Amino acid sequence: MPTLQISGDVRLQNTNYYYQVFDRYGPSLKLCFQFVNYEFTLPTICMIAIQILNILEKLHNQSIVHCNLRPKKILTQLGKNDLVLIDFQHSTKYKHKNGKFIGYASKFSNLNKLTKYSSLNQHLGLTASPKDDLESLGFILMYFLKKGDLFKVKEHGSKIKKMEEQKLRMIPEKYCKDMPIEILQYFQFIRMTNVQQYPLGDYEFLKKLFRNLLQQLSVNEKDFQYDWIKKMNSQQTSQQQMQQPQKDSTNQNQTQTKIVIHQPQNLEGIQEVQTELERSSIKREFYRQISSLCISDEEDKQFESVSTKMLQLPNMFDLIKLKS
Repeated sequence: MPTLQISGDVRLQNTNYYYQVFDRYGPSLKLCFQFVNYEFTLPTICMIAIQILNILEKLHNQSIVHCNLRPKKILTQLGKNDLVLIDFQHSTKYKHKNGKFIGYASKFSNLNKLTKYSSLNQHLGLTASPKDDLESLGFILMYFLKKGDLFKVKEHGSKIKKMEEQKLRMIPEKYCKDMPIEILQYFQFIRMTNVQQYPLGDYEFLKKLFRNLLQQLSVNEKDFQYDWIKKMNSQQTSQQQMQQPQKDSTNQNQTQTKIVIHQPQNLEGIQEVQTELERSSIKREFYRQISSLCISDEEDKQFESVSTKMLQLPNMFDLIKLKS
């Protein structure tokens, strides 16, 4: 869960604001799923399940239900494999202070916030419980396994009602027929368990389902990397490999030289210009030494004219290094 670094009040333009500063996190699972073209591998889905179960276990032990679990609300951590659950705006308590379950007395009040990942009890307006978060996690895993194809509804106006009907008719054995047996066992456990039956052992049982699946795939949980991290590392490696030949080519170009020998041409003209330039330089230096006088415009133009001519004529006996 997010770590609060600092909070407080500030007054700007005669208005009071309350601010909170949290740690900076990476993109959400929704963006990561889009980044890999809606294809998470099975090990990545298993690791997501294990990490979210760890988070929900801690949250539910505090008698809190998130009530809005979906890929958009699960963030990655920069430079780490850990996930973070955010947005507790719709979270609620499912137990009284005395530890007694609230029951079905109060109704779920956020019906306008229902999504394809919402539990069936939330659609029916029942009081939230840990079972709802676990069922939402199951829908998220199914969404990843089906590559984004889950509870699609064409009619926008009756979208929520249509999704509710699909969930009412949902048979886990049918929906999970092309999935690993562990996914089916997860849904069967959620559907058959009472809302109040969530001791710590149940979370361990659910996590063990996905750990067993990782073992079958010969995946080490400690050395694991998510699909989006692998793709980012692969892209960085490709960019470095593309840039390396360019650097090598530049270095070769800098070391290679050509020696060009020009044939002497019009030597008499060059000597005349050099002689004229020497005379003008001596004359200019003479004027500079006289503090009461300055160089006239005519003399200055004459010197610049001779200098320009000299620069335009190459010194034919020099060896010139040219870059290839």
